[in-house]
Amino acid sequence: MEIRTGEKEVTKRKKAIIKSIIYFILLFYYLSNVLLNRLDWIHLLAALITPFILTSIIGLFIPVKKAVNNTKEGSKITYINKINNDTELLKANIDSLSGSEFERLIYLYFKDLGFSPELIGGSGDHGVDIVMKDPRNGVKIAVQCKRWAKENSVGNADIIKLNGGKEFYGCSDTLFITTSYYSPKAKEFAEMCNMKVWNRLHVNDKVGKWKKEKFKKLS
Repeated sequence: MEIRTGEKEVTKRKKAIIKSIIYFILLFYYLSNVLLNRLDWIHLLAALITPFILTSIIGLFIPVKKAVNNTKEGSKITYINKINNDTELLKANIDSLSGSEFERLIYLYFKDLGFSPELIGGSGDHGVDIVMKDPRNGVKIAVQCKRWAKENSVGNADIIKLNGGKEFYGCSDTLFITTSYYSPKAKEFAEMCNMKVWNRLHVNDKVGKWKKEKFKKLS
């Protein structure tokens, strides 16, 4: 699982580790003083309780930001959305984007090419993230976007789902776009149903180059 965080933010797990380290350091310090000075049981009890109280107080000042899962089923990646506008989106590395941010980037790409895209996305999208029309012939296209790590191949089930979503949205063509690659079975099925597929290389070549040029114009 991959988690994107800000420079001054830590996850809950890291916070727990930091608090544990602080607790044991304080506990060692206070117990050492009790043993060396041969103090009574009241001081021993205080030595056990004081580190816990101090650690809890210190923990209040350790910032935490929860990871928000914006990816679709099977993506195996969790992200925190931090991009607030399209300029930041164009500037960001594609591999750092969340699922919804990647969908937005693909939407902007095709919109710039005149495809009149419409973002669908979300739960119950029937495997379709974008529906758009080809400006050259008016053909309606169902698009699925997967911002996955390159080692997570798109499987046959994902291709089948998009093919079914095509019918639901009344589209004639389909396009599957991923930042990873496809399994042999997925490629076979995509070819059988005439589905266009873009892998990591296609995305970098087409969307990556467009993104850089677009950002330069806006800068």
